[in-house]
Amino acid sequence: MGLISLDLLKAKLGITDESQDEYLQLIIDGVSLAVKNITNRNLELTAYEEEKHVGTGTTSLLLNNYPIASVQSLKINNEETSEYDILNDKKDAGKLFKKETWPRNAIIEPLTLAKNGSVLRENKNISIDYTAGYDPIPADVQLRVLEECTRSYEGKNSIGNIKSWELGNASEDYTEGNGVGATTGFTSDNEEYFKKYYGDYIIND
Repeated sequence: MGLISLDLLKAKLGITDESQDEYLQLIIDGVSLAVKNITNRNLELTAYEEEKHVGTGTTSLLLNNYPIASVQSLKINNEETSEYDILNDKKDAGKLFKKETWPRNAIIEPLTLAKNGSVLRENKNISIDYTAGYDPIPADVQLRVLEECTRSYEGKNSIGNIKSWELGNASEDYTEGNGVGATTGFTSDNEEYFKKYYGDYIIND
């Protein structure tokens, strides 16, 4: 889908026809992928299935993605439960709270390779289907993505490794430094902004 709409980018660029729609969408997708790589997370609302976790033995369980929008299914030791609360305030984003604690399920296994004794292995006894991400995408994210898409269109970066494009009989190559792909990467300000405010679980600063 991308972090901004095609219509928003076209409005910014003053484009009213549809002749460049596929190319503009490619830019949006490339910039959105770059944001995902910088932040190491999906900002878009996304469904996740059968995410496995080890019980923490505490009242909180940190999921892999945030903010949590909804939980469709949560099983502990293969038994469905609804005895938990979603925490999405800044310091606890991405956590599920359980008053009775998230139970651990350790398995004692014999050591192998001619060694004596046994080893305690934690079992991923919690399975979760849930949806996480932003809907709508925050305004500050959209503005900075729009800026980078505009820079890409104007040939000031090569976001998403867009080195060439081809649509029907039309094509263009930017590897010689003309147009999109002439330079690489976000502006340092935008890159640092995404790392600081949206980087993977950098949420306590």
